[in-house]
Amino acid sequence: MCRDEYKLIVVDVLKKHDNDVSKLKEIISGINEKIGSLPDEALVYAATLLKIKQRAIFEIANANKSYTVDSRGANCIYVCDGRVCRARKSTEIVEALREAVGLKTGQVTTDDKKFTVETVDCLGDCGNGPVIKINNKNFTKMNVAKAIALVNAMKKGTKIGLNEPVKKTDKNEFKVSGCVKKEGYCKVPMQTTFRQIIDEYAGGMINGHEVKAIFVGDTKTGCYFYGREALDEEIDLTKNTELVRYLSKKGMKVYDDSTCMVEKTLRWMEETMKTSCGRCIPCTEGTKNLVLSLRRIIDGDGNSDDYDELEIFSDTIKSTSMCGIGKMAANPVISLLKYFSTELNEHIDEKKCSTFSCKKLFEVAIDKELCKGCSKCSRICPVEAISGKITEPFSIDSSKCIRCKACVSACNFDAIKLI
Repeated sequence: MCRDEYKLIVVDVLKKHDNDVSKLKEIISGINEKIGSLPDEALVYAATLLKIKQRAIFEIANANKSYTVDSRGANCIYVCDGRVCRARKSTEIVEALREAVGLKTGQVTTDDKKFTVETVDCLGDCGNGPVIKINNKNFTKMNVAKAIALVNAMKKGTKIGLNEPVKKTDKNEFKVSGCVKKEGYCKVPMQTTFRQIIDEYAGGMINGHEVKAIFVGDTKTGCYFYGREALDEEIDLTKNTELVRYLSKKGMKVYDDSTCMVEKTLRWMEETMKTSCGRCIPCTEGTKNLVLSLRRIIDGDGNSDDYDELEIFSDTIKSTSMCGIGKMAANPVISLLKYFSTELNEHIDEKKCSTFSCKKLFEVAIDKELCKGCSKCSRICPVEAISGKITEPFSIDSSKCIRCKACVSACNFDAIKLI
């Protein structure tokens, strides 16, 4: 039997999530937060109301060490056990914390119920590891001395991560950067559009270029980019959507029509791959395979199989990665497939990059009718790929050319073309 107070909590949490089984993790997290633990009776009652097998809900509860079916200490300390944090000696921090709070072998909670110390799979801030979480607050770049100092402070009565005031920020004030005339922070209406932000608050695009993509977030905590189709979609900054969270924390970066989105996606995915903690295969191997597919496409070796792989791997990463950061790891590729599939297919099928950014997908050639034989291009070429006689048309050796495009900007007669 489930006690009445637990029933009320379970019903309230289920109602908040519309009794949606697909939100099972959020439901379990909500129960854990309200009760302070995950009693068997509460989980069984939730499974009964959701009409699912008890095993399904217990598997999720037991898989995440941030949850427990036992009562916890007044102060819960979680140490990230991801690959990056372990490489930075997080295990030494765990041992020091256990000794500092007086845990016995096999214990995770002290006898006086004041402290709980456990490791967790990932705390989502691999770039700033080692990371520990005390109650509801993360601490980054930790070491043994810092961890012990926090424990000593809590022993003296300092409350850490418990009902701390949330720093208020204006959701409608954020940074705009990239190919705009006025980079910096701007304050916009609570109901706005990307076009309004760019034209009215960032001064419009530089050099008369058109908007091609808008990037929000970052590769460490999740990112997404939007095509020009989203320019006039209304953004409601009063709502707690993923886009609004990205804008308020990281701002937005605008790219113009001279940007190759396939090449840009590869760069983002390379950064994302480096931040993977290595604990789950979908994220670790999935991001690696996405990078390999994008590299083949940019090198001119892409085919229809690579397009299929981008779809399959990005979907697998999003649906099966263990943590929230992992689930967002494939967002750049998902964005590429949604907004820039035409440009991607051009790279795969036509072996062509319309922005002349992918060096193996274009050639540099001299128009002999326009060339005056001034030799300026030959003198500026860093690899001596251009040769000829003064006053006669020069030529480019494609096998030597590194596609740096220095000669293109140097030519005064517009005789050097990208094809």
